[in-house]
Amino acid sequence: MDDATKTGARRCSVSIEADGRTYVGLLHVGDAQTRVSDLLTDGRPFLNLTDVSVDGAGIEPFVAVSKRYVRTVRILGEERR
Repeated sequence: MDDATKTGARRCSVSIEADGRTYVGLLHVGDAQTRVSDLLTDGRPFLNLTDVSVDGAGIEPFVAVSKRYVRTVRILGEERR
C-alpha cells in the first residue's frame, strides 16, 4: 500500500473552462475531507492538473491553470488511490 492509499488521497477527473480554453484532466484533491470547492477557494493561485487535454488536443503531463481565469469546473468522476 503506497502513501496515497494510506492517507485516502484521491483524484477527480474534471473539465475546467478558463481563458477561452477547456482543460480536461486529473485534479489531485488530497485527503477524503478536502472538497474540490476547498481547492477553488484556498489561497493558492493555480489549480494543478495532470494528464490534461487542452481543447481536445493531445495529452499534456502537467498544466497549471490560473484560478483568476476559471469560469466553470465540472467534476466528471472521482477515484481513490
